[in-house]
This record gives sequence, structure tokens and C-alpha cells, in this order.
Amino acid sequence: MFGSYQNFKKLLQQLVDYIEKGEFKHKAVPLSGIVSGEDLLKRQYDEIGLTGKWKTLLGDLTRGASIMIKGREKMGKSTLAMNLAKYLSTKGNVLYVSAEEWNSPTLQRRIAQTGTSGIDFTGSIPPNLTGYDFMFVDSFAKAGLSTEFIQQVKNKYPDLVVFYIFRTTKSGEARGTAENAFEVDAIIDVENGEANCRGRFGGGRMRLFS
Repeated sequence: MFGSYQNFKKLLQQLVDYIEKGEFKHKAVPLSGIVSGEDLLKRQYDEIGLTGKWKTLLGDLTRGASIMIKGREKMGKSTLAMNLAKYLSTKGNVLYVSAEEWNSPTLQRRIAQTGTSGIDFTGSIPPNLTGYDFMFVDSFAKAGLSTEFIQQVKNKYPDLVVFYIFRTTKSGEARGTAENAFEVDAIIDVENGEANCRGRFGGGRMRLFS
């Protein structure tokens, strides 16, 4: 009896901690059939709660979103991604898949420069993403991903927010960017030290180096 009470007390404290951290949020149930406009207005969505420059850039980002970050080489894509990963680590657990720079001094320097030592890194996408709230894939091509992968992740991990990084050519396109643009919820274009976002959450622009 005493043991059961102690377990209940422990579980209750865990629930209180969960709520105080802001992690106890309403989960939107998938819609089906015909729904009235009035009911849609009452519907609640699980927004991340971005603030400051990140809200200016991304808008009201919600759980389960997929975002494309694209730009030419040396334009600041990875710098943007890692700084964003650091910020999002205050909102949940982050996994950064560094397929291009894994196990290299370059990645080590980036971690030191951006202060991202508190998040998890790997060189390839693990088979189980349970426990993560955000994932960055740098880059989509180097990780050997396909368009189908984006939808598979959405179906299997409906609350996971994923950022896919694409390297483009001078023309602004690269293999996979055109077809995958239809699968993501927002696109961030990175060029000359500036990020511009467009998509379903609103969005705007942000200087990367200021």
C-alpha cells in the first residue's frame, strides 16, 4: 500500500514538472470528413511558440512541420541550421544529422562556434526517432534520402519537426529541390548572408551575420 502511494506521488510530481515545462499541450486530432467552418475556428493546433528573430523568420511553426533550407555552397545554410537547432533545444530534444561533415574537424568547429554541444549529433538517420522533437538533415542528398522519406517521417512521427538542407547550383536549383518543394510546409532560401522564408506559417527574412 505504501509503495503504491509512493509511486502515485512520483507520477503526480512528474506530471506537474511536465506541465510547468510547457510540454503538456493539446494535440490536434487529424481531420476527417466534412467539418464546419465554426468547428475549424475552434480547433487548436500545437504551435512551437517561437519568439524573436526566429518567429519573424518562420512564423507560427507547428508540430509535425517539414521545412526545406536551400542555398548555394558557403552561403550560410549550416550556420543558420545549427543556430536554429540551438534555439530549438530550449523547446525540446534536437537531433542534428550531419551527413556531410560527420566525424570531421569542420563539424567540431561549427559546434564550438554555435554553442550546440548540448544537442545530439549523428552521421546518418537512425532507425528510431522516438524521443526527438526536432531533426535537422544536413544534407538531404548526402543522407541519400528520397521524396518518399519526407512523407514516411510525417506518417510515422506526426509531431516531429524536420529541417532538410539542400545545396543548390548558381541557378538556384539542384537535384530534388523542385519535387521536394511540394512535400514540405515551408522553404527557407539562404543567399548572401540572408535567409528568406515562405510557406504556410507566414515567415519573413533574417540576417545571418549581424
